[in-house]
Amino acid sequence: MSILNVIFILWLRDMKRFVRSPSRVIGSIILPAWVRAFSYADPLTYGIEGLRASLLGTSAISMPISLAVCCCVAVLLVLTGAWFFETSEAV
Repeated sequence: MSILNVIFILWLRDMKRFVRSPSRVIGSIILPAWVRAFSYADPLTYGIEGLRASLLGTSAISMPISLAVCCCVAVLLVLTGAWFFETSEAV
């Protein structure tokens, strides 16, 4: 077995543990309500919940909502980056 296979297997094992463990994820149900309100403002919450929904079939946030938020944030970041690129001074 090559070293890359070993690294991939170890990484995959850690990812399974990460996805199954809701206490590590910001957008989990375990958080108090006032902290959960802040976590919903973080796009990473929707990415992790979308990953959890696709791998485990269950999630605190539905898959279409997670996908829509991630796509909107991606479009917003691309447009912001394009605007900054256009308005920057040539060196």
